[in-house]
Amino acid sequence: MKKSASAFTLLLLSCFLLTFVSANTADQVADICECAECQFHQCRFWGIVSHSLPEAIVLEHLLNSTYSLKNLGASNQDGWGLAYYDGSEPVVLRGELSANMDGNFDVAAEGLAKSGAHVGVGHVRAAASGASGIPNPHPFIRLKGEKWWAFGHNGVLSKSGLKARARCTCFTY
Repeated sequence: MKKSASAFTLLLLSCFLLTFVSANTADQVADICECAECQFHQCRFWGIVSHSLPEAIVLEHLLNSTYSLKNLGASNQDGWGLAYYDGSEPVVLRGELSANMDGNFDVAAEGLAKSGAHVGVGHVRAAASGASGIPNPHPFIRLKGEKWWAFGHNGVLSKSGLKARARCTCFTY
């Protein structure tokens, strides 16, 4: 089965903060949500879609700004994950340590920034339930309907509910 960049589709389910950014700085994005609900959170997600990922912006969002995913790792200490599409395969990089303490996060972020990909997603985990310290936090990938899906969730999903949604054929993608 041939996989193409157009077959890589992004799906993120989030109960609280989910932000897709183009050319805004991470500090500007953080100003969007200062409400009490956003101050209490379980995880943080990041995503970008572009004709070509702008390396400087990706590095700012993931590593360098005050509200970078790396810095948010200080309060989301149960692992991290980054995903992007490289050529014909999705690339998912993960770490068990918090992003701000794991040098592999920096290497992965730099790899994503220089990848030339069209889609990038990231996650830092603050475990609300289930196992903590697992070596495989979001994003996860799945091939369905000849499309690659990168997905994550913020909050608690039951296995049966997630499986039911994954099997659902009522949606056209």
